[in-house]
Amino acid sequence: LLALAEKLQAPIVKTLPGKAVVPDDSPYTTGGIGLLGTRPSEHLMQEIDTLLMVGPHFPNTKHLPAPEKVCVVQIEADPVRAGNRMPTQAPVVGDAKESIEALLPLVRARTDRKFLVKCQREMRKWREEMESTENGDREPIAPQYLISLLNRQADDDAILTCDSGTIATWAARHWDIRGDREFYLSGNLATMAPGLPYAVAAQHAFPGTAGDRVLNPESGKYFNATVVHGNRKVNDNFARRRSQQFPEPCVQIELACCKVEPRALRFPGIDLLVQSHCCGCHTISNSFACRGKARGPFKRQLI
Repeated sequence: LLALAEKLQAPIVKTLPGKAVVPDDSPYTTGGIGLLGTRPSEHLMQEIDTLLMVGPHFPNTKHLPAPEKVCVVQIEADPVRAGNRMPTQAPVVGDAKESIEALLPLVRARTDRKFLVKCQREMRKWREEMESTENGDREPIAPQYLISLLNRQADDDAILTCDSGTIATWAARHWDIRGDREFYLSGNLATMAPGLPYAVAAQHAFPGTAGDRVLNPESGKYFNATVVHGNRKVNDNFARRRSQQFPEPCVQIELACCKVEPRALRFPGIDLLVQSHCCGCHTISNSFACRGKARGPFKRQLI
């Protein structure tokens, strides 16, 4: 994919589940697209005349270009999904890697870098904005700051698993893919608590690897016995929200699908730091302690 981008002098935009497909520090990517995407990706989608889609199952078509303004080429392993999101002039059914390798010799190299350079300039400004939100002086701890510490200290082969919700925003924008890093989340709206089972599964698949995961409050009741007493070296980074309410769109979907009364979703506040400490995890509750404890490899469970 990077070789194709270099030959076309074209930027790469990533869906959230496809965050790890190319490194975030590559000069050819403008990061994510969609609600949790970047401003440069949003802007370029309004300017392009050709869109190559490689294996996406991206439902939020409002973030894609208007169909009448672009020529679409889609590489898709499942023929049923080829062209199901946008009118596609050239559907290619096949494996993504094999299809790109076959396509590369047929593509004419471009020398005009003006559009790519413009996207790179916007991406530098976007990164500066994201860094400005990683404020270590805020109390309580700014979630962007916690994720930035994980990002700096974690190894280049670390695996980050993430719950859905606001925590996915911070992971999407402040966790950089570099080296052999991986990133997993459900990618579906109103999905609850996939971070823990993903992390535990990664530990079983790759014994001895210390994985990081970022959790929402709804995961709290699941992780104690499994992670702490199950002898899994999973680093739990639990971002606690002041409000225990789900985002309004998620609530509406839950109610519509499950026919649950609104009062059934409310519960009294739980001090998750105390609960975690009682289960044998190390806990921190302020930015100063966070700076000290996050240095070096994560060898203990961190809440």
